[in-house]
Amino acid sequence: MVLCHGPVDRLQRIDVDDRTAWAGFNQGGRININNPNLFGGESREGGVSGPVDIMMGETGQGKNDYLVSRLGAQVPSFRGVVSAILRQCYLGMNPYLKPWSFRVQRVLKRGGGQSQWYPTKAPIGTVSRAALYFALDLSGSMNTDGRLDNMKAAAVSVLES
Repeated sequence: MVLCHGPVDRLQRIDVDDRTAWAGFNQGGRININNPNLFGGESREGGVSGPVDIMMGETGQGKNDYLVSRLGAQVPSFRGVVSAILRQCYLGMNPYLKPWSFRVQRVLKRGGGQSQWYPTKAPIGTVSRAALYFALDLSGSMNTDGRLDNMKAAAVSVLES
């Protein structure tokens, strides 16, 4: 499956029929999905399990060995696109293929694989289970004694932690 233009920084999640089959951080290579009960197991619609090769679409990316073994040496390297190669995965007990969706992140790489111009500030931090509120003070009271600078420093410190 070709997912999107690449390269990307990492794969974060794979959903099948709006259910999470795999979650984590993968920067390319093989992952193993082990969720045989995703759709209710053998008593219902099965699940998803098996090895999946994640190819990030780098400029120097080689051919996938599984695709070469199945389709021959004329298989392209799929550079410039992110792809997922399912290596004989178990896909449930349905007469149809359920829809797949992938969550990838591209912050630190630009098109063509070059790094961002300011990589230390490119990712926007997230603060789990907390909230950060910004109050806008239009009265001008924040302009004295470095108060605005202190507020900015505090916000940066929370986002970087």
